[in-house]
Amino acid sequence: MVDKLDRQNDLFISYGHVDNEPVAGQPRWVTYFHEQLRARLAQLLGVSWEELQIYRDERLQENDLLTDEICSQLNRSAALAAVLTPRYLNSRWCQEELRLFCERFSRIENRAVTKVPLFLIKKTPIDGSSLPDCLPEIMGYEFYDSKSIPPKEFPIDPRDDGYLKFREAFERVAFHLCRYLKQLRSPTTTEPVGVVYVAETTAELNNVRLKLVDELEERGYLVLPNQNLSTDGAHLRPQVETCLHRARLSIHLLGRQHALVPEGDVHCKARLQLDLAAGATGRSDLHRIIWVPEGTAPSDPRQAALLEYARQEFSNQRNTDVLEAGLSELKQLIHRRMNTHRTKEPAGHTRPSVYVLSDIQDSDLVQPVHDYIHDRGCEVRPTVFDGSEAERLTYHQAMLQQAEGALIYWGLGSEAWMRTKLGELSKALGLGRPMPFLANAVLVGTPSSRAKDAFKAHGMSILRPTPATRDALLSALEGFLRPLAPTS
Repeated sequence: MVDKLDRQNDLFISYGHVDNEPVAGQPRWVTYFHEQLRARLAQLLGVSWEELQIYRDERLQENDLLTDEICSQLNRSAALAAVLTPRYLNSRWCQEELRLFCERFSRIENRAVTKVPLFLIKKTPIDGSSLPDCLPEIMGYEFYDSKSIPPKEFPIDPRDDGYLKFREAFERVAFHLCRYLKQLRSPTTTEPVGVVYVAETTAELNNVRLKLVDELEERGYLVLPNQNLSTDGAHLRPQVETCLHRARLSIHLLGRQHALVPEGDVHCKARLQLDLAAGATGRSDLHRIIWVPEGTAPSDPRQAALLEYARQEFSNQRNTDVLEAGLSELKQLIHRRMNTHRTKEPAGHTRPSVYVLSDIQDSDLVQPVHDYIHDRGCEVRPTVFDGSEAERLTYHQAMLQQAEGALIYWGLGSEAWMRTKLGELSKALGLGRPMPFLANAVLVGTPSSRAKDAFKAHGMSILRPTPATRDALLSALEGFLRPLAPTS
């Protein structure tokens, strides 16, 4: 057995060389992916390019046998990214690289992670039945549109309209690889906050599912299934049951399309996962969320029947929410249910926190608001005005990422100040915030003005106390605090 991971390369990129040939004026795909990944990982890890080692064999020809140099580089690599294409699956060279890496990883005793650090970059559609036996059941990253006929690869030219789809898939790779490399640099043995089952869904909602998985994992949750479910009904059922047995929350996404029916079964994958979760709801510690995007119009009579089945069968079932709303409402509901059913309370978060943004002129006027929020069982995170500009910015960004609720107190501050704070709240998810705020509002204080009377904002509660008294102001906070469900 190997006692530890001998790491000199952060990543080994395995690919078929023909897949790096330029086509139709596009840049070399693997070269572009390599260069972009190196730059992005350096940014995410906060290191220089020299500190980040990514190995790729750049010779023009493939050999039937691996060279000593390739074997040596494989043995020194912490992770492997395999660019899956038809050529890759037909290459003895590529398959041998896969086999050697997986075999080496299985011999390591003191590992910081248990899953094989293998990143499957699905550049081109492939026949799943032709995957090598050594390849574990790992969910990969699709860099093509599986819904188009024929499937179309995402372009790598930033001027192309489809480039954003390439970038979305690329950012997921960079995000997961960064998290793995951070874990290697600072290995921890902390247990997950909890276990969440996010059911496999159809292609139209798969990007939503992937984003939910990323956000949950970033918050410290273990998300299942973490490998592809079987297409055979007899094997799929025990897979799902095993995952559900560990979970405390299951999430099911139902859209316009009808899911595939596993071999040997009469119901689609979505219905099977729903029913298996239903069979587990006798447990008081398992909650289920069924989400249908607002305005969904089924494209198939079978899907229309499934949606009606979900509404009729589960709307009044214990420990079940059937939600037909937007994505932000789904995320807020998930957050609330996790707070109720989580098995481990994160340090420092025993009480929900509210970030109160106020102008320095309102320091005295906002104090009763702080006191009221505190008395209701929430932790108050006030605006700070002392310290250096860099220290204030660091605190501000941390509060945007961590607080469960956000409240803008608009008193003596200008409209420009208020709208600046509103814009900063709207960008919180881009700063790394994993979930939307459970509660966010603008509390309009004195003095009154035409701008305050006319002010409106999408996705934000506007609290206008009437009359403009202290008691009315505090009373207006009652509804704002309700979603936070604070404990006193």
